[in-house]
Amino acid sequence: RLEDRAFNSAGKQHLRETKQSETGEATKRSYERNKNISDVTTQHQQKCAQTQIRTCIYMYIYTYVHTRTHRCVHPYEYRFRNVQKRRE
Repeated sequence: RLEDRAFNSAGKQHLRETKQSETGEATKRSYERNKNISDVTTQHQQKCAQTQIRTCIYMYIYTYVHTRTHRCVHPYEYRFRNVQKRRE
């Protein structure tokens, strides 16, 4: 699934950076980034509690890691928007 692949690639990048951490510099960067991601994720969870959290958070971390922006991506909402319209 797309969400899992996205999350995995973020995880792989993190592992790569961890491997480079002999200098200590990469560790610091990685720590900062993860701290940032968890702060962002917390804010995002508060805004996002009514949607499918797991999918949403995975995609959010993915877009943050890869684009460095705090843009919210809702694949769940996007995918099922039409279904919900029909139900209403």
